[in-house]
Amino acid sequence: MMKPAVALMVGAVVVALTAVQVAEGQMKVLSDKDVDRIAAQWADEDDEDDDSPLKRMREQQQQQQQAPPMHFDPNNFDPSQLQQPAAASLKGQTKMIFARMRGSSKAENEKISGLFQGALQNNHIPTKVFPVDDTSILWVVDDGSLAPEIISYLTSQREVVSVELDQQTTWGKHTTEKEKREAEEKKNKSKAASSTGDKKKSKKNKKSKKKKKKNKKTKSKAKDEL
Repeated sequence: MMKPAVALMVGAVVVALTAVQVAEGQMKVLSDKDVDRIAAQWADEDDEDDDSPLKRMREQQQQQQQAPPMHFDPNNFDPSQLQQPAAASLKGQTKMIFARMRGSSKAENEKISGLFQGALQNNHIPTKVFPVDDTSILWVVDDGSLAPEIISYLTSQREVVSVELDQQTTWGKHTTEKEKREAEEKKNKSKAASSTGDKKKSKKNKKSKKKKKKNKKTKSKAKDEL
């Protein structure tokens, strides 16, 4: 049985020969034997030619068939990798990274962060470090493309609970599930308190505006009576 690729090429040859015969005024109908002979000759020449188009096509098909299928292993997948931004998109941007520390005091966390800063500096990653409160340290990096490396380093340290960049949290490798729950609860309470404070402030402003408006009307009315 003739292979599909060979059949296509033989068909093209037959059409070409017919066109030449018509141009020369020598129309001749090819028989089945003629077609088989051309196919056999073409296949023989193709086998002898190491760089023939048909042979290259066969090799490509074989390579595609032999290529191993892509395998996804959920056991080795780290969800935190999705949260780390692409370094190229951050290049040249000043970025602020907040690290939540496990130290017992502000002074202790500041001292430990200073050691981390020195280690990063030795690896040509310059940073600026500022204590925010008893448990939080602010890291500033002028070249945002270095942020993923800083996050990777900090989260590998036992003293770091979590790291946050652009409101995306990456948990430390040594952080327990209990610590994660406590941190989330604290964060939610802080948001709730902030929201309540904003509502109270808004309500107070509305009352103040109403009072000012009422006083203005009173003054206007008294002026008219005079």
